[in-house]
Amino acid sequence: MNSKFIIIIVLFTMLGSYGSYCFKKAASQPILLKIIASPLLYIGGIFYLVSMVVNIYTLKYVPYNIVFPLTSITYIWSLILSKIYLHEKITTKKVIGIVLLCIGAVFIVI
Repeated sequence: MNSKFIIIIVLFTMLGSYGSYCFKKAASQPILLKIIASPLLYIGGIFYLVSMVVNIYTLKYVPYNIVFPLTSITYIWSLILSKIYLHEKITTKKVIGIVLLCIGAVFIVI
């Protein structure tokens, strides 16, 4: 697989993860109307939309059986964002899971 597409896959998984983070922050509002009025809800939607469009573009050039498993890289970015911005605890199980995802991604790309 072309290294350009590996970079593109990493970028769209990052965008999707950041969109998810924005949704989490928007959903922390206590009232539904405040969630709907939250700019983070719409920023997250834009990141998700861009991620989806780039994913579709990638599928035009890279087989689905490669792209889809590599979208699991999103979990890595989500773990990093949750630790940095939400101060969530990273457990040994989570680290083992991320390591296994990385190993699996390497096997798929090779």
